Amino acid sequence: MLLYFIISFCLAAAVVLDLCFGQSGLLTPLTAMAGFYFTVTERWDKTVIPFAVACTLLDMSYGRLVPMSMLLVPIVLLAGSYWREHGNTKSLVTQVLPGCVIGVFVFMAASAYSACYSLNSGRSFDFLPFRYLVHGFVSGGCMMPILVVSLNGAMKAFGFRVYSATSSYKERGDADE
Repeated sequence: MLLYFIISFCLAAAVVLDLCFGQSGLLTPLTAMAGFYFTVTERWDKTVIPFAVACTLLDMSYGRLVPMSMLLVPIVLLAGSYWREHGNTKSLVTQVLPGCVIGVFVFMAASAYSACYSLNSGRSFDFLPFRYLVHGFVSGGCMMPILVVSLNGAMKAFGFRVYSATSSYKERGDADE
């Protein structure tokens, strides 16, 4: 029960940080990356409900008609499950790769939402997909190692599994759980 509370609290903090950065005009993939982190450290079934609630709250806070963040939930959960099985969680430097991928997905969804909104409202659309991709790539790559270090500290303080200590299902022996 404490684990679900910690996951929910950390995802809520990521939503608040996303909103704070959003007020400054910066779109950040923090909520998606926190969902990825908890999918890797814990199984996806322990992460899906708190992550879906956090994404719904983020979409509602931004007043989005299309639940952009909710569309990313299955992608992030699949990526986290794959990275838990096949990725390298021991090295902090390699965490740039999933951060970049998640950042690109978040910004692709944001650019698609922006395009649909502009076309429906009759306004001109300033669509620079390369700018969105580069911004998502850089922000995700920079934020993921910082997020891993900070969430590792929180999880270690409560005695739960940390990201760098996560090994594949085969190494742990819980492949059939």
